[in-house]
Amino acid sequence: MMCFATSPEIGRIATTLDDGRAPLAPGRSRTVGISGCGKLCAVACCTLVASKIDESHACKLDSVIVDTGLRRRGLASALVSTLFVDSLSEPNLPISSIYAHSVHPATEKLLGGFSFRKGRAIGAPISSFQVDPVSRDRLLARCQDRLRGISARLRLGCVYCLKGDKRARPWCMPARH
Repeated sequence: MMCFATSPEIGRIATTLDDGRAPLAPGRSRTVGISGCGKLCAVACCTLVASKIDESHACKLDSVIVDTGLRRRGLASALVSTLFVDSLSEPNLPISSIYAHSVHPATEKLLGGFSFRKGRAIGAPISSFQVDPVSRDRLLARCQDRLRGISARLRLGCVYCLKGDKRARPWCMPARH
């Protein structure tokens, strides 16, 4: 039995990994996740699509799913940064554009922080980023900076938690109200 992610804003979240979808060629889909205290906390995936015109590829951010109780902790930003760094750093994979259907408000906000162009108000809102050598380097630097900051904060939280330190704020546990 499959358990699908849902969002109060948009309902069921479909991904390239759903049953019934055609399998992608090896290396054309990338999935990353973050686990804490033995449980999966967040996952993101992207699909790489070859251009029919030239040798370039488009990178479609497919889904970003964060456990409801763990949102607003930087997990989505860390995963998306990882996907972008991983994809843009591959030497034999020239990427000319990155895009996402930004129907979820958090996705649109996240991508805006990476300097993506906002989607149109009508039709399917698609946020996009055109990749050239300068914009590629800027996006890579932005992603690497975010990743360093978020990773350091999460690791420190784990160290405090494992030591039983009073400063521990477990990021992998839902906040208690």
